Amino acid sequence: DIEKKHWDAFYDFYLNTVDQKWGQAYLTKNFFYMLGERMADQVLLVAAEEIGTGELVAGALNLIGGDCLYGRNWGCIKQ
Repeated sequence: DIEKKHWDAFYDFYLNTVDQKWGQAYLTKNFFYMLGERMADQVLLVAAEEIGTGELVAGALNLIGGDCLYGRNWGCIKQ
């Protein structure tokens, strides 16, 4: 299950990507919480964690369609 800590980490990844690529964050942390609450069965959040510490360091958000995945947001906190 995707927990609050996963959305918190993903939001940090999203902001880092915005800072490096797009320049303006238009999605809020609350948006990601609501996505998890309202569409939990249609969300696939892929996360990478650092070996040894278990810290979440990167992630990709995918929405599950009928027979495919739609990916739109991704990011990391470490290069």
